[in-house]
Amino acid sequence: MISERWLSILAACTLGTLAVTDEYPRTHQTHDFFAVQLNLSIVSPEKVATHLGARYEGQIGELTDHHNFSVAKSKTGQAGACLPSISGPFGHINCINGVLWSQILTPGAQLRHKRIHRPRVAHLNITGWVEDAAAVQTRSRISSTLGITDPLFNSQWHLFNTVQLTQDMNVTGAWLEGVTGKGTVTAVIDDGLDFHSNDLKKNYFPAGSYNFVENSKEPDPKHVNQTHGTRCVGEIAPGINGICGLGMAYDGKISGIRLLSGQIDESDEAAAINYQYQSNDIYSCSWGSPDNGRVIGGPGTLVKRALENGVTNGRQDSIYTTDVGVQNCVAGHGGTSAAAPLVAGAIALALSVRLELTWRDIQYLLYAMAVPVNEEEDDWQMTKLRKPFSHNYGHGKVDSYSLV
Repeated sequence: MISERWLSILAACTLGTLAVTDEYPRTHQTHDFFAVQLNLSIVSPEKVATHLGARYEGQIGELTDHHNFSVAKSKTGQAGACLPSISGPFGHINCINGVLWSQILTPGAQLRHKRIHRPRVAHLNITGWVEDAAAVQTRSRISSTLGITDPLFNSQWHLFNTVQLTQDMNVTGAWLEGVTGKGTVTAVIDDGLDFHSNDLKKNYFPAGSYNFVENSKEPDPKHVNQTHGTRCVGEIAPGINGICGLGMAYDGKISGIRLLSGQIDESDEAAAINYQYQSNDIYSCSWGSPDNGRVIGGPGTLVKRALENGVTNGRQDSIYTTDVGVQNCVAGHGGTSAAAPLVAGAIALALSVRLELTWRDIQYLLYAMAVPVNEEEDDWQMTKLRKPFSHNYGHGKVDSYSLV
């Protein structure tokens, strides 16, 4: 469902390289790390490092004027005294000309920085639900026309719903017109991507992938419980291959950016959402802060600047929005974790037709083409723009065919 809040989040995430300089793990136990914005016409990162007695860790993602430095914890107070905007008892005097802003990077120190997967919703009791005979015949014709042999396709109600008619992504009509996501790349920032999976490996795009947890090029998950990212990818771009089910944009490419399965700080998040932003067209992030009523999470300063940078410089206005195992399938992925990849897939279809669409174009199209659902509920109201809105359903569900 599309709400105004979701649209703003989607717009913020609609971006898209990182000059990775870390060749060793960060030692937060013994060192403090600082993000520092510099006027490079006045001072170089190397001179700042010398002045602070710090080690220069490298540029932060694609933020060319933002750089990462580390100092031993015993020297943090001395270094921080020369940096503006540092929280704590220091940071009062800017003694380095050309330093514009700085922030100490503390992974997991604040609740809003603890990124979590969005929770699954409870399974619906579908006992007694009956498929519509005409809809079943239509689905069979679609499968025959497109050559779909994937065994789970008939169970993918979000692609073609034969029980609650029209309550799906309305995507098969676009497929029948040849719109299948070809020429697009969607990156999923999550806990990894099992690119060895037979269902995913053909559409895997290694050039857009990275492992920020281990500073390596391969984003494959390392633990049996790290399945979330692979499942999200499985909604977007598994092709017609006779394995599991189909993705929304089954001829599109997919990148995996592994971020969530290790200790991260805000500089990692900023780098991840800009990674290979000239190659990755769409970024899907099914995670965030808990927003538990006590703390309202949101992107920090670095992440906001990375989002703005991606929109401005990435991909000519780049857009953000199967299970682990060689041949494993799963039917237990839902909630908002499942929603974001589906929207990413719909956007991939639109971009495959018009790659020049900007994030603002996509934002408007999603808003304009949203279809209200459960209109019998009394929560629906008409906005001043004459667009129905519900606090439960936003402006409604994504209509992929209309979007394309």
